[in-house]
Amino acid sequence: LRRSELDDFLASATEACALAGNELRRSAALVQRFKQVAVDRASLERRRLDLAEVVQDADPRLRKGVPVDGVELVLELEAGVVMDSYPGPLEQVVTNLFNNALLHGCPPGGPGRIRVSARADGPVQVCIEVSDDGQGIATDDLPRIFEPFFTTRRNRGGTGLGLHIVHQIVTEVLGGRVEVRSHCAGAPGDEQTGTCFILHLPRRGPERPVGTA
Repeated sequence: LRRSELDDFLASATEACALAGNELRRSAALVQRFKQVAVDRASLERRRLDLAEVVQDADPRLRKGVPVDGVELVLELEAGVVMDSYPGPLEQVVTNLFNNALLHGCPPGGPGRIRVSARADGPVQVCIEVSDDGQGIATDDLPRIFEPFFTTRRNRGGTGLGLHIVHQIVTEVLGGRVEVRSHCAGAPGDEQTGTCFILHLPRRGPERPVGTA
């Protein structure tokens, strides 16, 4: 056995181990996504919460309010809005929408801006908006964005589960609805490009999430 042959073998083995490690990490991330899709309703904790606090607790970067990878963050959170709902699922929804805006809306390194707002919407509802001034969503893709596994970034690690999870939690757990408005770069019209997700939620969440026995 020559030294050069051993060196070649070690180099090949190292590369194979690195590839296997990367695939295992991707598989683990996908399994975690599946666990999020199957919301464990038995572990849901409903309590009184402050809307602004829950939104900021969804991601440490929202708590800091400083630019992320060159992307400006704008927080418009109304103080004193109290809900009686499920803080864990609500934080998960905000996290997914925020990460989606960073991944799909704004290019790495900026420039760009993400706005997160939360406010009362009459005496019995609240409204949360997560918007960006990025490239927008293609018109043909808009009807499919909440479908499981639909993604335009599969080659960049996208699983197509983030927005599906958002829709599932908002409608089945929080008792609300979600809408999206988007204007894609190059599309006709004078609107500014970008995407805005709007959550309409009741201040008092369902006694038991929709769909449970």
